[in-house]
Amino acid sequence: MKGFGKRETPKTTNVSKKRDKLSPRELKDLGIKSHMRGHLEHASKYYESFIRTGVNDPDVIANYALICQENGETEKALKLYKKCIDQYPRHAYALTNLAHLYLEIGEPEAALTTAKNAIRVNPQLANAHSCLGVILKECGDLDAAESSTRKALQIDKDLSDAKLNLGLILNEKGMHDEAKKITVELIEIEPKNADAYLNLGAILQDKGLLNEAFKATNKALELNKDLKDVNMNLGSILYETGKFKEALCYVRKEISTNPENFSAYLLMHSILKEFDVSRINSSEARELIELLLERKDIGHHDLFSIADKIFRKETLENFLLVKEDGFNLNNLPSLINDEIFLKGLGLFQFHGFLWEEFLTKLRRVICFNLKNINNTNKNTLFRLTTSLAEQCFINEYIFNFTEKENGIIINIEDKIENDSINEFEIATLACYKPCYALIEKCKRLEDYKSRSTEFNNLLLLQIKEPLIEKELAKLIEKLGAVDEETSRKVQDQYENYPYPRWRYISDVTKHKLTIESAIKAETSPNLNINFPNKRQYKILIAGCGTGQQVLSAIRYKNANITAIDLSSSSLSYAKRKSIEYGVSNIRFIQMDINNLELLNEKFDLIECSGVLHHMKDPQLGLNKLVNSLATGGYIKLGLYSQLARRDIEKARSIIKKKGYGNSKDEVCRFRNDLKNKKHPEIYSINEWPDFYSTSMCIDLCFHIQEHRFTINQLRELLDNSGLSFSGFVLPRAIKDSYSINNKDDPFQLNLIYWSKFEKENPDIFRCMYQFWVTLKT
Repeated sequence: MKGFGKRETPKTTNVSKKRDKLSPRELKDLGIKSHMRGHLEHASKYYESFIRTGVNDPDVIANYALICQENGETEKALKLYKKCIDQYPRHAYALTNLAHLYLEIGEPEAALTTAKNAIRVNPQLANAHSCLGVILKECGDLDAAESSTRKALQIDKDLSDAKLNLGLILNEKGMHDEAKKITVELIEIEPKNADAYLNLGAILQDKGLLNEAFKATNKALELNKDLKDVNMNLGSILYETGKFKEALCYVRKEISTNPENFSAYLLMHSILKEFDVSRINSSEARELIELLLERKDIGHHDLFSIADKIFRKETLENFLLVKEDGFNLNNLPSLINDEIFLKGLGLFQFHGFLWEEFLTKLRRVICFNLKNINNTNKNTLFRLTTSLAEQCFINEYIFNFTEKENGIIINIEDKIENDSINEFEIATLACYKPCYALIEKCKRLEDYKSRSTEFNNLLLLQIKEPLIEKELAKLIEKLGAVDEETSRKVQDQYENYPYPRWRYISDVTKHKLTIESAIKAETSPNLNINFPNKRQYKILIAGCGTGQQVLSAIRYKNANITAIDLSSSSLSYAKRKSIEYGVSNIRFIQMDINNLELLNEKFDLIECSGVLHHMKDPQLGLNKLVNSLATGGYIKLGLYSQLARRDIEKARSIIKKKGYGNSKDEVCRFRNDLKNKKHPEIYSINEWPDFYSTSMCIDLCFHIQEHRFTINQLRELLDNSGLSFSGFVLPRAIKDSYSINNKDDPFQLNLIYWSKFEKENPDIFRCMYQFWVTLKT
């Protein structure tokens, strides 16, 4: 963007009266001088006064538009740029700045067209070529972006914006050394260029030179403490070095100065997942967790393990010791007023037998004492009950209940009437069965509006959203028949128990990446990824489940996504969530991977995680995927590890031997037996988070088909399909640990070494082998 320098605080002068006496020419000259000195307020006044004279001058309008753009007055800037271009269509600077503005407001096509128009008008305008490079980079066309930016530097070899952008483009292409060289050249020319130091820090970080990266980024901070993203980048570098506490300090600074920076919250989320919050004081930990719980663009499902550390276990244990008969509702644990506890109940599953017993008893106490609730404790208990009902819905009513509770619930249900809704009783019922099961008896619930936000949220979760899914299921496209017996059984399981049930996911639409850079980030240190350069990419999510994987794939730039699954229940859930997130470039199809050829398409990228190991023949399934892969494309796979699931294998063996069925009642019976230590040899599976919801427990222990693999079997699977291994998706700490004893495998692609490493660290693939592959050349 062409500007006139940095903003400065103008000296206070009495200029308003003088302006009225100045000629248009004088107003223009003074406006430009003020603009060049960074006195933007004064410049704006002079430009406004000039425009009021009625004299048309496109330069003045363009300059004033630029100030409005820098001040965030987007609509005003747009109108001014368009006015300028209407009067003077060949104003290349106005076109260039308008192109930047279009990119800022999320209109890349308009930005692209406008930048090209600026170049057509003035092919020698370096800023226009540089601007086009920025736009092309954001659109994911890195080769064209590099070409345009180099053209800008041919015209003006000292154009700092172009040098900055070229460094970023080369870095994103994996050309880190060249990116570093061009950025260092800029620093030598402009040693006080804070942006250059910031970019150098990012390049060094991608090279894995974290100490040097921190120094460069810290230098940027010294030069400009208000520089955008500088605290964020320092936090990111410290996070990668394992200095989580220090990283949090910088992320908090970023959020305090730029509270709308979504990436900062995402980084905070990542840090907290690996950081022991007990190392900071309780109030600080609470503040951080509350920041994340307030947002709907952050995935909350893994926040339980963080929040769990700030709750006192003695509170749960003491409550469990209290006898229920004659329990005084005013003496419930203080935890029931804890905002993190209450919000958490509606956002993530609570794990562990201690929590399960606590929540089960809490529900039972409310149920037994409904008649004793009075105005003193009503509001507190109502909030607790609606939150607890949300938790029970999320875990699909996996908690046990007594005959006495069942009798009370039946009595409440029997007296439900359309014309009179007792919200407290409905909320209590919703702790035992979903509200949509009550619709036949109380049709009014479907459109009921309460004065209580909590109750309306409960009805949204338990009635409105399931009804939306029911209607969406009728519209899901179907392709081919599900003929294979194993596929039919798997389909039946997921129709009854769509997996997993979730509420929010990190909104990756705010942080898009090129496919190549995304794969490189996940397969690092393997940078030998060469993804074909196209204007649009076709992506297949094979076995999309309830949509988490689909919405994660929205991070890819220029992507059109096809999502397939056996289960219409899962697909309708995924479709509802995609609508909720405003995502429209997804085609949902109910079909079997065995019929993939019916799509008659080649895909540039295929993701298939947690699917092939549930097919009768995983090799056949993988071959189907390979046959649908475009030349130069990549596949991301997720398969169970034999070693990591050794306790699950034992559990499945006991389930089969003892004759447990796979109905919900049988799942509960198995869980009770395990809780009562009837199967001590597999008691450890209660440590798996999936053990604490019905669909997830079925998927974990009762799935009708499960294959598990060793790394040597993975090698055989890939060889048989003509695939080359491109790298595991693992936390950096694990990869760093691998590299210590495997220095002759710098790209971490030797599966023989990985097999040995897994045997030494048998739980590293507990969440499956997640890895990328491509066709052998």
